Amino acid sequence: MILVTGSAGRVGRAVVAALRAEGRAVRGFDLRPSGTGGEEVVGSLEDTEALAGAIEGVTGVLHLGAFMSWAPGDRDRMFAVNVEGTRRLLDAAAAAGVRRFVFASSGEVYPENRPEFLPVTEE
Repeated sequence: MILVTGSAGRVGRAVVAALRAEGRAVRGFDLRPSGTGGEEVVGSLEDTEALAGAIEGVTGVLHLGAFMSWAPGDRDRMFAVNVEGTRRLLDAAAAAGVRRFVFASSGEVYPENRPEFLPVTEE
């Protein structure tokens, strides 16, 4: 079983669909259900109990979940979710004996507002 955090997000939904298409067992984890079917846990990276439940029976984690905001007032929440939440997830994974943990982020890589050119490429 692979746990994908941020499973209701832009990248998470695509990754979950691709993994399921390959026949992989996937559990999604996000603040809201993705609506794509399959196993999901609705919860926050700030919630240790939700993370413990989500990680149960998992052999690998793909961590895509994050709180994104450009508002200066959201700085503390971004730290709580993105830094401390990732630490909580790592702690839960270690306690559960998870052997593979992949962290990925696209929030700062792919421009969302006004890209310099289209289509956006890896370059």
